[in-house]
Amino acid sequence: MNTLITRVYWMFASLLSLAGVVFLVIFWHTANVVQSAVSTGLATAAITSDTNAIQSAVSQNIQAALPVSGDLFNPYSDISITKTQQNQEVIVTVTYHLPVLGPIQNIFGWSPTLTITRGGTQALDYPHNGLQAVLATTPPGKIAVNNVTLQASGQQLTLDIQGYGFSSAPTGVPGTTMGDFLTFADTTQGWEAGPNISGLAITYGAWQNNQIMINGIQDYGKGTEVIRPGDNCQVTLNTINGSTTYYFVASPSGTTQFHVTLGWVNGEGNLQNSATSVPTKTAVTLSASTSVPGDNTNGVGLYNATTGQYLMWSSTGDTVMNLVNSGTPTTNSYVAYYGPKDAISQALATSNDVSVTWTGGNQQITAVLFPTANGGQYINLYGSGLIGSTVSGTGLSDLTQISSNEIQVQAASDQDTSGVVTLDNGDQIPFVAEPY
Repeated sequence: MNTLITRVYWMFASLLSLAGVVFLVIFWHTANVVQSAVSTGLATAAITSDTNAIQSAVSQNIQAALPVSGDLFNPYSDISITKTQQNQEVIVTVTYHLPVLGPIQNIFGWSPTLTITRGGTQALDYPHNGLQAVLATTPPGKIAVNNVTLQASGQQLTLDIQGYGFSSAPTGVPGTTMGDFLTFADTTQGWEAGPNISGLAITYGAWQNNQIMINGIQDYGKGTEVIRPGDNCQVTLNTINGSTTYYFVASPSGTTQFHVTLGWVNGEGNLQNSATSVPTKTAVTLSASTSVPGDNTNGVGLYNATTGQYLMWSSTGDTVMNLVNSGTPTTNSYVAYYGPKDAISQALATSNDVSVTWTGGNQQITAVLFPTANGGQYINLYGSGLIGSTVSGTGLSDLTQISSNEIQVQAASDQDTSGVVTLDNGDQIPFVAEPY
């Protein structure tokens, strides 16, 4: 009898210990998910001051990884977004109510929860609330122009270019010379100076790693080589540290007033200014910012230069974001502008073009998720011409070619259902597997 009691005791002790270990693992996983949601919110706050966008980003992160039914998570009460330090910081706090008894709590009709709260602070390194906060999260490049001051009167012109990564002075500088290391262009008037092909030499007063002084441009003010207030201008530098272009609107009496930039937000929340290529049906977030907020007459907007469609405009803010997508292969060029709503021809400033290409033909992929006898998962993909194809996606591995029209991949879990098939001709086709 004593032996039986001892065995029962140790059995219950073992079960309680196991339950404790399982709960600690679940707690650790849930806390990490909540912290990840906070990080997503902070990354979103770094590129937009829109609290609704921050709340949506956090909510999507939680809902994708944790159950949210009942009182476990309410995005309207469990997400706190607070601006402090005169809008120079954003504090994001996220709370999740972890069910203590897990799935068995429904049996007892008792639903105790353990509150898990995580938070963080995002410093916004800009003088007013807006998209310039990308400076807080985007790693700096090796070269950049931060400001251009233009002074022009008659045939006299000076440019003060400030930034970093300009490297050492090229041959012939200081002095009057031509070379592809620097190009000044007035795109409104249609002329440029600096490169040999331009035929217009630039007189350099100084060239340092963080500042370039220009004291004149050949033939400036003598013919078509003029700069008028409101002209769209740009300075392009090519050095051993790379290439960069600064776009601005000319104000010849002093510091340029308006500057607008455009880019797309990558998976890490960082702003990219280069062209991008994605599979069809893949959304891309475009983000535009300007150096000054809107004044109700002029504001920052997004424009599809390929279709002529105006996408977004803000009359008072200094940032707009917009999702773009395409169900068919195509390339669209987008431009950010600062000026009146839906009137890019009257813009005070425009950005460089950013192109988005959606790849993939009209071919469709059918994907089905199957469970295996040992508790695993695999996805069968059906379509024509799959010989030589590859498959990429989170948790997907071990591709097996079953036939010319069928391939199979292993899935790490039943949540790993999406990916991209790359055909041997380079076309990319996204898919989402449906459970069998």
